[in-house]
Amino acid sequence: KSELATMSRILMRSDRPVAVGLSDGIDSSAIAALVKRHSRQPVTLFTIGYEGITWQDERASAREFAAHLGLPPVALRLSTSDVIASFPKMCISRADPLPDWSGSGFMALYGLAHQHGVRVMFAGQGGDELFFGYPWLRHALRASRRKAALLGGTGSVLDYLLISGPPPSLAGIADWLESVGGLRLGLRERLRDRRSPRDQVVFWDVRREFADSERLLPVLAGPMIRDLATSPSRKFDSAALGGDLEASLTELVCDTFLQANGLVRCERLSMSCSGEGRLPLVDYRFAETVVGRRKARSYLQLCHKAWLRAAMAAMVPEQVLSRPTSGFTPPWRPRTRA
Repeated sequence: KSELATMSRILMRSDRPVAVGLSDGIDSSAIAALVKRHSRQPVTLFTIGYEGITWQDERASAREFAAHLGLPPVALRLSTSDVIASFPKMCISRADPLPDWSGSGFMALYGLAHQHGVRVMFAGQGGDELFFGYPWLRHALRASRRKAALLGGTGSVLDYLLISGPPPSLAGIADWLESVGGLRLGLRERLRDRRSPRDQVVFWDVRREFADSERLLPVLAGPMIRDLATSPSRKFDSAALGGDLEASLTELVCDTFLQANGLVRCERLSMSCSGEGRLPLVDYRFAETVVGRRKARSYLQLCHKAWLRAAMAAMVPEQVLSRPTSGFTPPWRPRTRA
């Protein structure tokens, strides 16, 4: 709690009004509560919704939390045509070909703040990386421990039986059937663990996109890239990372996904709207505290973002703290609630 308070007082310094990009998740809600407490400037909460009735529309939850804080909310409803029209500028502003579909929403958020005369906006990027908010990252940690047990002689084939029920989406059901309810995936992961280097942690390779990119790179890339390219999995060496598994995975996700996507998205899209994006949860003092505590106590057995929830329990309602990570995801197909 003391680290959060100190970090907040330092990062809230501004001689202009400030804002928070608010979703219905834990990270941005925690930032909004801290900004409200420590900022000496007027604070506005900005949020984005989408046309139609979609589960990604977080405006109602954001308004409810804004009322709890006593701060004025400003909401923008994005239409499909808005996203399409702004897409070229968003891609140019990011400068790199980032395969992240939340860029349109973030750019609209920074643009909305600019329209209201606000130049400084806080956001919650970094929380999922520090607190293992991504389901695939938690799976990578469990899979790395399972691999260590297998190669150390204490694991068994039963550890790889990943039988599960069908997911609630058509695309997910197709993958589930192809994997024979998870059985084929588990056996495939066991084979991967036996063939990979002993000190290589399981990381991005738990995601299908990683396998697809490694498979397609020799086909799609030109000869220069093919000759220079090396497998990213060579970076997944736990010994080179320091040995501590949870700290190693935190370092990996911060050095890869956070830097290449989250930080770039905030910095470049905010600047494209003549604004300044600030990310309190990536402050080095806060990160050092979280990683240091993780080295003393494993985080995997705790509930979702347990330490952040405990630190913010007096400032953020339980219904907000108990929500799962939703991301800032736009609708990718028409869908309505029943």
